[in-house]
Amino acid sequence: MKNLNTLRITLLMFSIVFPLSCKNNIEKREHNKSIVIINRNEKNNTKSIKNDHVIDIDTLKLHCNLIIIKTIDANVNNLTKNDITFFLMTFHEKCNNNIEYMEYSNEMLFAVLNKYPKEVIEIMKENKEIDKAFIFNVLSNPINDKIDIVALKNKLKILNDSLANKIIEILP
Repeated sequence: MKNLNTLRITLLMFSIVFPLSCKNNIEKREHNKSIVIINRNEKNNTKSIKNDHVIDIDTLKLHCNLIIIKTIDANVNNLTKNDITFFLMTFHEKCNNNIEYMEYSNEMLFAVLNKYPKEVIEIMKENKEIDKAFIFNVLSNPINDKIDIVALKNKLKILNDSLANKIIEILP
């Protein structure tokens, strides 16, 4: 438990957004440290890596992960496609019972979709691991009345995409 808390504090302290790719490549950041995501069968390859935090993707819990949401919030103006992918992968129906996650992720989903509409649509189309049905449910129930739904719909309309159009229909 102490190691998990230490990792959480370190992640928040450095405000690093987790890189994610199909090949689990190392993504260096403009920080003193980076996070390396590996598969269990690649652990031996990390022995020479110094000054990095190694996270085993097989044990990393993506669903309902507040650390990822907080990291996205801290870096919302400077997200990569990998960052957005990791963020979208936190959404899952089992998160319905986690009120803190649901409120925070709802707010961040609208912020990310507003700032990166094209990227969100592309990622949702490309990545089959993303729980689109749950994301649609979240989008249909914004908890923040300060969200400019009309402006968001206009940004999505410009994309002229079937998934973007579906989201437009879902939005209140």
